[in-house]
Amino acid sequence: MEYDSRRRVVARPHMSMSERAKIFIPFDALKGFREELERRERKVMASDAPELMEERCDEISRELASLSRGDEVVVAHFSDGYSRRTLGSFGSLDQARGEVLIAGESIALSSIVDLSVLGRDCEDA
Repeated sequence: MEYDSRRRVVARPHMSMSERAKIFIPFDALKGFREELERRERKVMASDAPELMEERCDEISRELASLSRGDEVVVAHFSDGYSRRTLGSFGSLDQARGEVLIAGESIALSSIVDLSVLGRDCEDA
């Protein structure tokens, strides 16, 4: 810091928001305690994947088969006990490995609970 002749601060170096936030982080007296609490909370909040009816599984399979590379989709799937949604471009379907590639993420076919194709008009039945 720079001081003037009366010992007043003239200029302070700029502190980024992340550096400033570190000043207010409380002292963690028990190393790893916070991480262990978060791990246990995640374990308690986890649940089993829902069971889909055979008809819905067939619908999802048909929708996957009709996709073209680059189609924008939203996939609801179960991963590590949590429901997730992945939005992005369809990459590929690998039935031998039981995976679909969406937005660069490999998703197990068995974990998919819902699939929506964005920008596709509703088909008349």
